[in-house]
Amino acid sequence: IKEAAAELGYVADATARSLRTGRTATIGFISDEVTVTRFAAGMLRGLLETAAARQVKVGIAFPEADGGQGGSLMDAIIAIETVTESCPRSADVIQAGNFGPVRVLAEYGTPDQKQRYLSKILKGESVICVGMTEPEAGSAVTDLTTSAAPDGDGYRINGVKVFQTHATAAEVMLTYVRFGPGVGGIGSVLIPRNAEGFRQGKAAKFFNGEEWVQTYLDNVYVGPEDVLLKEGGFKKQIAGFNVERIGNTVRSLALGRYAFEQARQWAMQRRQFGPDGEPLAEYQEELIKRHPIPHPVTAAPGGGRMLDSLLHKVGFVGR
Repeated sequence: IKEAAAELGYVADATARSLRTGRTATIGFISDEVTVTRFAAGMLRGLLETAAARQVKVGIAFPEADGGQGGSLMDAIIAIETVTESCPRSADVIQAGNFGPVRVLAEYGTPDQKQRYLSKILKGESVICVGMTEPEAGSAVTDLTTSAAPDGDGYRINGVKVFQTHATAAEVMLTYVRFGPGVGGIGSVLIPRNAEGFRQGKAAKFFNGEEWVQTYLDNVYVGPEDVLLKEGGFKKQIAGFNVERIGNTVRSLALGRYAFEQARQWAMQRRQFGPDGEPLAEYQEELIKRHPIPHPVTAAPGGGRMLDSLLHKVGFVGR
């Protein structure tokens, strides 16, 4: 596992610690106990390397008929939370394999689209990205101008997309386009990266190290078989991304606990004023007694209850 992590260029200190201690966790959609380390590494390789797809698949919350694991949305969230506490970077892979464009494709794709695109994604043989944000349409995504002009049975797509996570590796892009005026004129199409007129600029990086690129769509032809949602589909496709916020929230809560645990371990082992000095944790004890500090991670369990309530309210528990 450590060799696989090294090959991918990831520093997996937390993963290595889990490997040494043999820490295990029971995750809802898995029938037996597995090491968090093995599961996290398998997910990471499963998304980026075809060979590892035989070990662990993405698509926890998708039906088995579509190539998923038949779990619920809550199963995916439990997995994200559990893996984040051991290896946050690996949890990003679970997030990408259950939320965002892959979820929209799974919910609204035709049987043919699922066979051609979704099946490969859920096997770890392909990656999907979303073309939503534009240079002049960020948070106000309904201001997008990428056009879909009729051409025979299909459409000609023209526009520019930016800030696309996973776009450098994605083989297909779920692209927000404008079939007509207003919010009602927005829909989405599926564009393979080998389509004529599809080109990308130089890759850049977000603060977290993930790459994004600017994608240019120059008169790209999209046949009727690759139209995902026509006019009036905006509310459906954005609803699929609203669910992603639940995954983002639970990742943030678990990452807070992970960061606290790292700080706690460091405070317990570091000594002040040389190797024979007092442990840092003891040195600070009196100061903390005199000046109590609210614990930022104590809100996490409450946040978990809030997420559980939210899931029930939006009706995604059990799906």
